[in-house]
Amino acid sequence: TPVLWHGTLYLTTPKDVVLAVDALTGKVQWTFDPGVKDEDVHFIGTSRGVTLWHAARRGGACSDRVLVATLDRRLIAIDTRTGRLCKGFGNAGTVDLSVGLYLSNKDYLYYTSPPVVVGDRVILGSSIADNQNVDTPSGAVRAFDVRTGKSLWEWEPLAWVVGPGPHRSGAGNAWAPLAADAGHDLVFV
Repeated sequence: TPVLWHGTLYLTTPKDVVLAVDALTGKVQWTFDPGVKDEDVHFIGTSRGVTLWHAARRGGACSDRVLVATLDRRLIAIDTRTGRLCKGFGNAGTVDLSVGLYLSNKDYLYYTSPPVVVGDRVILGSSIADNQNVDTPSGAVRAFDVRTGKSLWEWEPLAWVVGPGPHRSGAGNAWAPLAADAGHDLVFV
């Protein structure tokens, strides 16, 4: 699903390549290829889009950002004007989404839907390969600081993830796009 802002469409290809396209002419303004490899995508092969964030005080580099959660478990912040990574976000523009989660098998964990933004928080769910194994990765919904990439909170749809393993009940994953009500500081999963 493309996002339209100031005459530019921002969208992804199935393998998370982000494009900025002039909405009137169709001319590609820039592309950003995160380098998702076929061997990193075992079950799911599609990206459903990006989201945008705008700083209250705009004008500098990365004051307007494109955010994409990749199939190979990364959250990436890109400058809307240049298509370059926002270096102050995470590790030089990227947050490793596999860090801090229970991962029985990382091949079962993907990020296919665009994150949502509520204030200065970017929030995302994950996609867990269903019916593959009862010892699946965490299906946590997580929030990160949109400026720094710092982890802010996580919520587990299934309580079994809290505490020591083994975890044998599967995962409650939120793979579909989340909805946000920024005016009430809410996200709907």
